Amino acid sequence: MYPIRNTSAGKRLNVPSISDLSTLLFVVFIVAGSAVATVTSTPPLPLGPLPSVAASLVGGALIGVGSTVACGCTSGHGLSGVALLMISSLIVLPFIFAGGIATGLVRSLFVV
Repeated sequence: MYPIRNTSAGKRLNVPSISDLSTLLFVVFIVAGSAVATVTSTPPLPLGPLPSVAASLVGGALIGVGSTVACGCTSGHGLSGVALLMISSLIVLPFIFAGGIATGLVRSLFVV
């Protein structure tokens, strides 16, 4: 990070920098790979009706609150946390699965 002086407030700002060529190439090839996959892939299947804006906002808020309360998201706990043998992740992972199973069962009652 290179500090930059903000002349109006006199504070220093840290701006991220690319420290080596491998990081730059990694970023460039992520973008290039995405472009190639988009151009060469078949047209996507129709998705069906999209959720309402209200449902999307409520879902996003719930994910934000949940990941804040749990000190991370389900993917972070399930993949990284368990791989690092973190006690909190080992405790929470069965509850993540139980919540997913319960949600699937409840949803199957209401969706035809």
